[in-house]
Amino acid sequence: MKIKVLSLSIIISICAFFGMNVFAEYFTGFWYELELAKRPELVTANITQGLMNRELADLKLTREKIANLNKLAINSRSAISVQGDKELFSINPDDRVPFASIAKLMTVVIVLDNYEPNLLIPITEKAVNQEGDSGNLIIGEKLEVKELLYTTLIESSNDAAYALTEPVGYDAFIELMNFQAEKIGMNNTYFVNPNGLEPDDPEKTKNYSTARDLVKLVNYILENYPEVFEITTNDYYKVLKPDGTIHHIIKSNTNKLLGEFPGIIGGKTGYSPAAGECLLTIFKDSKGKKYINIVLGSRDRFGDMRQIITAIQ
Repeated sequence: MKIKVLSLSIIISICAFFGMNVFAEYFTGFWYELELAKRPELVTANITQGLMNRELADLKLTREKIANLNKLAINSRSAISVQGDKELFSINPDDRVPFASIAKLMTVVIVLDNYEPNLLIPITEKAVNQEGDSGNLIIGEKLEVKELLYTTLIESSNDAAYALTEPVGYDAFIELMNFQAEKIGMNNTYFVNPNGLEPDDPEKTKNYSTARDLVKLVNYILENYPEVFEITTNDYYKVLKPDGTIHHIIKSNTNKLLGEFPGIIGGKTGYSPAAGECLLTIFKDSKGKKYINIVLGSRDRFGDMRQIITAIQ
């Protein structure tokens, strides 16, 4: 009988103990919620502290990336890496330099500002006679604006870029390019043609820009025409004739880093004797942050860009 009473006492004590703990937890939670209702600044304080911790962690990570970038051996005349409004790294970012086919990005902006995508453009002898043969254009045929845009951006076709100027007239188109550059705030940029080719006379003015100005152009495109950079990540595309049959197939992209870094969400290559090797990329890291990276006048554009992306990813 005593054992039964003792066992019952123990059970009652245990229940009472846990019951008190549950009651205490409930009461504490209730008190905390009541106190928060009276003093909302406590909520703000907790949120603020959490934000501060995240900002400090981001700041530490950014400083690490900046330190890594500044250790790089970049073989470029000019270069820059920007995340949001933060410049992480640069080499001569305000030097005016030729930038070859990266100029085609502005050509595409003018086209999207002024043309319908299904507008048919006749291919002229002047277009076909541009330096280089990418695009497989034939004098007298007609192609839609959309197909010429893909050819310009993926293949970097000089012929296609020239053809896109002709509906408004070549000279008027170049004026629009320079007007748009001024509007965007690219004060150290000037265009003389739509494709980045150099004039035969080395004394004549070439297209020129700066790394910082090109960042402004990229931000403008990302805000207004993000589909442009989506196009530049294609390494396979069927260019169609107006009747829907295949004109030609683009089987590779001029940007060799696309398959190597899945985080690249856009870019543009360029090369000319005066400009050297040029490359622009937009890279998105695992946290969704976008980085604009540019190398101009490089001796190894893919090697330089590979170093930059590796340092920031």
